[in-house]
Amino acid sequence: MLKSVVTLCAMVFINGCATKNYNSSRSAIEVSECIAAGWRKSAYSEVEVPVSITRTEQCYFVGVELHPTFPSLVVTGTDHPFYAVWAEVRDAPQGSSTKYHRAYQFSHGVIDRVVVDCQSSKE
Repeated sequence: MLKSVVTLCAMVFINGCATKNYNSSRSAIEVSECIAAGWRKSAYSEVEVPVSITRTEQCYFVGVELHPTFPSLVVTGTDHPFYAVWAEVRDAPQGSSTKYHRAYQFSHGVIDRVVVDCQSSKE
């Protein structure tokens, strides 16, 4: 057990968690659907990543679902503890704003790039 905790702590310190905010001229639905589609195809294998997208009263929520065997005691963040990677996309006066969070991601360049690219007005 101690070895698992030490390993998890090392992962957090090495990779850390990151929360970033972005603004876009695109609508919230456009950005959220773009992020969901990009994340689904972000795996290096041919397997589709399990991504959910839901509409709440405040925003569109896009999240990468954790595998059922992921330790339930591990907290991935206070806003959405059962998602290691997520984005909240809200409508804004000039388009939309995105709050993006990731935790425990060794190879996060692909998922980060999806979020950044989806903010662009280009498809």
